[in-house]
Amino acid sequence: MSSLVAYYPGTTFFHRLDPRVKTVFLIIVSTSIFMVENMAVAACILVVMLGLWYLAKLPGSVLLGIMKVLLSIIAFLFVVQAIFYPGVTPVIKPLIPIGRGFGQVTLEGLLFSVLLALRLIAMVIMLPLVTFTTPVQEFALGFVKMGLPYRLAYTITTALNLVPILQSETNVIVDAQRLRAMQTFETGKMMDKLKAYP
Repeated sequence: MSSLVAYYPGTTFFHRLDPRVKTVFLIIVSTSIFMVENMAVAACILVVMLGLWYLAKLPGSVLLGIMKVLLSIIAFLFVVQAIFYPGVTPVIKPLIPIGRGFGQVTLEGLLFSVLLALRLIAMVIMLPLVTFTTPVQEFALGFVKMGLPYRLAYTITTALNLVPILQSETNVIVDAQRLRAMQTFETGKMMDKLKAYP
């Protein structure tokens, strides 16, 4: 998967936006998306994010790669919220009938799980939408113009510059393990994959 701070050159309106506008946009949307309680509004925000991705002419393959990684996280959160959310309209009876029951899936839990998934997808799409269309140097300049101390802006942008390097080194290690016929990343269990990951 491509690094979340990679830059894809372009001449679209989103590429030409001032980094300060993008930063404010990132803060406002990331804050508001988790305040939204209406599923239709969350879905609309997600559609807007997808539309901006298309208008920015960013690679669809990168978006699919991000979604592939996100899918397992969404599935886990969906199951957890569906089971533990305190709803009143049961869809599946409790797995363990103790007290009010444990493992009961409610309609409210399912709806909240869908809302949470929409929020998470919109959030994850928005972050690379900003970073993919803005060189790190412009971020630094934007931070300074917003009043951030130069040293702090330099520290943030240096950290962003290190992300692709660290990801590249990790990929080299993983590829080396695969060349040694290590099949953990393809066929191993989730815990085995986490242990094997550098």
